Amino acid sequence: MELREIPVEELTFGMYVSKLDRPWTETPFVFQGFVLTSEKQLDVLGKYCKRVFIDPEKADMSVITKVISERLEKVETVETVRKATPEEIAKVRGTTVYKEVASVEAELSRAKTVYTQSMVVVKELSRAVEIGNAIDSSARTKRPPRSPTASFATRTRWRYSSGCRKKAVRHSAAP
Repeated sequence: MELREIPVEELTFGMYVSKLDRPWTETPFVFQGFVLTSEKQLDVLGKYCKRVFIDPEKADMSVITKVISERLEKVETVETVRKATPEEIAKVRGTTVYKEVASVEAELSRAKTVYTQSMVVVKELSRAVEIGNAIDSSARTKRPPRSPTASFATRTRWRYSSGCRKKAVRHSAAP
């Protein structure tokens, strides 16, 4: 695994400091690379370095576990999260109840198909733009889907006048 560069402030005990943002010879550390185990090491790193490189594979999990358990012992009380009342939920979500018209599974398969088709069109357009061709927007038009769950955008057509959107006209799903 490759080394991760992090600020000294984010170091925790048990991490393996593999490299510094300066040569090791400019610091009081005797060894090049060590497991962080003391406040003194952390203080010295803070004085000499802004960022260090850690090796997650060489971290000492026993030190990390010990530090976590010590911190948990210091916590005297644990706050419990109370459950929101239906009234509180209604304030945030509103009281509108939506009827499920289609299952997620059915919509997901349609969404995958549309996504795949869209990616093909985007790639074709990108290639056309890269080689300097004009884009023919009328070549790839389709009728809107007849599904009642089709998005509003696909069932809505816009009237344009001088390039400005004037009014949305809702078309029926009839063929």
